[in-house]
Amino acid sequence: MKRYFRFGLPLLGTQIASYLSSNGDSALIGLIAGPGVVGLYSRAVQSARMPLNQIRTPISQVAFSALSRQQDDTHLLTRFAERGQLLLAYPMALIAGGISAAASPLVAVMLGAGWEGVVPYLHFIAIGEGLNTMAMTGGWLYTVRGRTASLLKYTLFSAAIRTALLIAGLLALGPLGAAIAVAIAPLILWPISLTWAGRVAGIPTRNMLITSYRIFAVGLISSSTTAVVVWASAALTPVAGIALAVLTQLVVAGVLAVIPAIRRDYHSIWRAAMLARS
Repeated sequence: MKRYFRFGLPLLGTQIASYLSSNGDSALIGLIAGPGVVGLYSRAVQSARMPLNQIRTPISQVAFSALSRQQDDTHLLTRFAERGQLLLAYPMALIAGGISAAASPLVAVMLGAGWEGVVPYLHFIAIGEGLNTMAMTGGWLYTVRGRTASLLKYTLFSAAIRTALLIAGLLALGPLGAAIAVAIAPLILWPISLTWAGRVAGIPTRNMLITSYRIFAVGLISSSTTAVVVWASAALTPVAGIALAVLTQLVVAGVLAVIPAIRRDYHSIWRAAMLARS
């Protein structure tokens, strides 16, 4: 019975700490800027998280189940973790980047007139949500290896970093500074997460770290191009602007397949998807 408590209690603490860290920004903004601003900020958070969670949650569940079956085989566990990272992070990078780039037409379609104030926050919150996905592989490794106490320590550490950046952003730039902090925090934390998880779980994560930077580059190039296209086509209707943004994201991501390493990533994703269907 003790081993279940040793596993479960730190995991519970991790969930509580993650929840408080994820929602602390809205609470602080509410205290400093009032309910009107926090309403816009919360709408931006919901607009970014809802579509991402529709994909992130099922992929994470499938990946964790597959990793659990290989928990005692370090070689296979590493291979499955690398494959799970590709399956999760590439779609999240492109979708989150697309939401950020096309924030203005998306808000116009999803929320309607009067919600234009959501757009500046959505630009940065979507980026932060996408980058948070980069660190999720580390969380899988902690849990699969039964290192939940170490996971709790990392979660508390990351919560402290996020809170410090959040307070600094609020003091420097107000509520928009908080949104910028949400985007900056995972840039600092995702390499630490993968490195820390690898050492604790006894898994080599160097390849995953390199892959995460490659995924970040694909998302950055695609989304930057999409942002320019959306800005240049501002005269279009919001629906047309969204359609153009989706097309641009896909075309640029496809063109980047001329790079051999990225092409191999796409091929691995395709094979894993076909294997999952069979």
